[in-house]
Amino acid sequence: MKVVRSNLAKIYEYLNAPEFGKDIIILAVCLYIFVFFSYSLNFLSDDAFITFRYVKNFLTGLGPVYNAGEYVEGFTSVLWFGLLGLLGRLGFDIVWIGRNVGLLFGSLQIILLYFFLKKIKISSVSRFLALLFISSSNIIAVWSLGGLEITMYSFFLLLNYVFLSLNSKFDKQKLFIFSIISILVILTRLEGLFVPVLATLWFVFKAKVKLKNLIFYYLLPFTFVIASSFLIRYSLYGQLLPNTFYAKVGANLDIYLRGLRYTFDFFLNYSFILFFIVLIIWGYINKTRTVLLALLFIFTIVTETVLVGGDGLPMYRFLLPALPYFTVLLAFFLAKIEDVFPNSYIKYIFMFSFAAILIYRAFAQPLVGNQYQIYLDQKNYEIPRWTYVGKWLKENAKPNETIALVPIGAVGYYSDRYIYDMLGLTNKYISHKKVDLGKGAAGHEKHDGPYILSQKPTFLLLGNIQVLDFKLDFDDPRFARPFNKVINEREDDIYTDELWQNYEKKIADVGGGYYLHYLKLK
Repeated sequence: MKVVRSNLAKIYEYLNAPEFGKDIIILAVCLYIFVFFSYSLNFLSDDAFITFRYVKNFLTGLGPVYNAGEYVEGFTSVLWFGLLGLLGRLGFDIVWIGRNVGLLFGSLQIILLYFFLKKIKISSVSRFLALLFISSSNIIAVWSLGGLEITMYSFFLLLNYVFLSLNSKFDKQKLFIFSIISILVILTRLEGLFVPVLATLWFVFKAKVKLKNLIFYYLLPFTFVIASSFLIRYSLYGQLLPNTFYAKVGANLDIYLRGLRYTFDFFLNYSFILFFIVLIIWGYINKTRTVLLALLFIFTIVTETVLVGGDGLPMYRFLLPALPYFTVLLAFFLAKIEDVFPNSYIKYIFMFSFAAILIYRAFAQPLVGNQYQIYLDQKNYEIPRWTYVGKWLKENAKPNETIALVPIGAVGYYSDRYIYDMLGLTNKYISHKKVDLGKGAAGHEKHDGPYILSQKPTFLLLGNIQVLDFKLDFDDPRFARPFNKVINEREDDIYTDELWQNYEKKIADVGGGYYLHYLKLK
């Protein structure tokens, strides 16, 4: 009771202190900027609808499946699926929840960063400017409402980092708490497995934790829960890893080179590669525990991104979790500027110039690469049109009719019909097919046209779901063919004599002034 009374007294004292008002103002400004940019960019990923359909099927009694009776784990995050399922059970709309919970975790990340920087004695000015960097980032703004688990993953990663940074000694209780935090990050995304590896090395070589305590209070609880999750996955789906892993991940030089290009484009765009190099070098020279851990987290996140070959979704999703650690390095760098020029005009000129650059970068488009264009295509073109297609199929496709297409998200969610995923995310046969990866779009390379034709789907939505605001002639060579060269090469194996013998060309008015060009089984 004494501890509780003491903590309550500290909270009361803080709420009545002048600094409380300053904290509220800075946080309110940063959160307003973050929410403003999130809703301005207003992105919703097509891939999010895959998890949404799993949740919907689970809530309607079909189980954690995409197609009724087929146990294939076509989603990445167990914890995200469980959280959406719980909130969906309480009556919330799945799509609304999927978006706004992501926004909530993005906001919590900013709040956690603020109080962490305050705890390590970063001044309010440096704190504000560092938080302005992440609050105005269009990466986190895009993905906070994107419907996927990436902001939740980033938040739990940051929680692990903060816990490691603020504790120089780890007793049994702290080790057990950290084990729980590590479990949360891994259940959100499997690449979070680097956390216990990094933490164990840190405990052994830096924190000098007793081996007995490390094993019993950190490694055993963590291992038990994670091993149990693998066993449950295997018993339910027949695989140790999510099916998305088999559909997307490979290992060869082309994949690594694509990952390097993806990462290099990120550094060119956010914000100026030379500035980040200065931060990293300065951080290494500084070598405080907080900075050293930030560098380790950045290095690990970047390395993982390179090894998987980047991402096919827009706006550098896989590198979003690195932003908080760049924010920490930036805060230390700005604090150093304040120390070196305490009462100089140089300090004020630098701070105001930096703020102006951040504001400019927030509104400017990326300088290189196609990440922003992919975002625009999905937001303005693909998701609205595919939503119309899904709703049209729900009204016009019979319950026993099947659909083969790429991508499956919005169409699959709104149609409620049996879906053949031609990329293999929800299809074990295609996901396990041996393909040389690394030359196409990341995560969008596997395909097997002859296999799809052998399944005789009723509807074939080829050409990346060809839904246009005009009608093509049936003899137009572009009919049901992708306009994109890379997609055309991937899908080329389905355009065979068998296809044209068994399918006929169709055009449907799906509403909104859009026309679906598709093939239907004769």
